[in-house]
Amino acid sequence: PPSGSSGLPGMDPATAQMVMRQQMLLQQQLMMAQQQAAVLQAQQVMSKATKAQTGNARLQEKQLKAQRELFVGNLAPGVGEQSLYQVFHSALIAAFPQAGQPGHEPVLKVALNGRFAFVEFRVPEYATAALQLSGQIALMGNTLKIARPASYVEMPMMGGGLAGVGGMPGQPAAVAAYPTPPAFGAVPGAGPASAGAVAAVGPAGVADPMALLIPTPFLCVTGMVTPDVLSNDVEYKEVIADLHQESSKYGAVLDVKVPRPPPGQAPQLMGTEHFGKAFVQFADVPSAQKAKEAIHGRMFAGNIVQAFHVSLPSFQSIPTSVTI
Repeated sequence: PPSGSSGLPGMDPATAQMVMRQQMLLQQQLMMAQQQAAVLQAQQVMSKATKAQTGNARLQEKQLKAQRELFVGNLAPGVGEQSLYQVFHSALIAAFPQAGQPGHEPVLKVALNGRFAFVEFRVPEYATAALQLSGQIALMGNTLKIARPASYVEMPMMGGGLAGVGGMPGQPAAVAAYPTPPAFGAVPGAGPASAGAVAAVGPAGVADPMALLIPTPFLCVTGMVTPDVLSNDVEYKEVIADLHQESSKYGAVLDVKVPRPPPGQAPQLMGTEHFGKAFVQFADVPSAQKAKEAIHGRMFAGNIVQAFHVSLPSFQSIPTSVTI
């Protein structure tokens, strides 16, 4: 070719230009194919990551729901969802007054399935509180059996509450925005209570493992029974009569129990087991609540009187009051 020609050796200029254009086109096509492959690979990686995140979010939401849900069994024929809703709603409103605010109802959903149901609560603490009602409430003649669902998994504490309270990913916005109810046994201004604690704390900050925050017809009263009362037949009878008379101001009283140690051992056994406590059974929950509100925090013979609800099994475990 002539000097300065851009053609290929042995080719005329027109053919050489055509070959070069074809080579450039092939290179462009190869580059586009490589770019498309890289984009496709990136899309596949992102798709896998998205699926993994979605799967994790669904699993987390399932776990969070299990924290807020309870199984309710032994339902009588004819029990409806509204009846179950009202049972748990009323009990939790009594224990957590702030839950009575509009839009903050403690029960979110009741799913009835014949003789059993699943109840979903706004936050895990409400489910934990409602769990205490198992064996305590009779609905249409049947005592409710309440338990965690099979999908329940114990989750670690975070900031004084169960995981999921306070806006963890996957938590419904309505739940995350609602303030966590006070933990059982919490003293205003003190740190959060330990997980699962069900101790009632009185004016002096004394906790009792028998105490429930969920109202029941059974009260335990401390601060009114002394070693002298337990040792003296007359004083023992008088304190039982006084308790019955005072408690009757708030409703019908079915039974009063004051555990008494063997003769001569009151000073040594006072404060152990249930010695020093008095137990009152009312005919209904509202009467017990009125009595608790009236006598809790009073002063009696220099002692602060404390009153808290206990369960039916706890009350039944106390022997009937006897005199020597």
